[in-house]
Amino acid sequence: MELPARIDQGYDLPAIVVSPQCPLGESWRPDKLLSLIKAAEQRFRVASVAVTGYSMGGFGAWKLAQTAPSKITAIAPVCGGGDETKAGCLKDVSVWAFHGAKDKLVPPSSSRRMVDAVRQAGGEAKLTIFPEAGHNVTSLVYNDNEIFDWLLTKRKRNLTYRVPSIESLHER
Repeated sequence: MELPARIDQGYDLPAIVVSPQCPLGESWRPDKLLSLIKAAEQRFRVASVAVTGYSMGGFGAWKLAQTAPSKITAIAPVCGGGDETKAGCLKDVSVWAFHGAKDKLVPPSSSRRMVDAVRQAGGEAKLTIFPEAGHNVTSLVYNDNEIFDWLLTKRKRNLTYRVPSIESLHER
């Protein structure tokens, strides 16, 4: 079961959930997804942005985070992959990837390579491989509240907040 279906069945997730669908014959375009995020941020008070996606959406999650790593707090790509050469930009994005060991459509090595590359860049990344599963692992991922608890607790890593001194405030 995918996340929108779970919410439709009454799962109360304390978050704004946006579930774009990619038009048939197209692939995910990060600029379109960023416009969608910007629209949500203009309408709602958004503390952090976490992204998950399955299959082509898993590839989209990786690509979006690599395109706008300062915008994304955490990603949970499911049966996807990305560009390992750009993994360094994800060092401050929390990653939890999922894959079925018997996936014949998208090889599990796609997720494994990305997770390894993020770790080598100094980032926080983990991978869950379901040993007996193929490509469709959505119920194994999204029916477990652990993924949502994890996504909701993630905040940007390695951010330094500069607090102005009282003197500098008076100088303005």
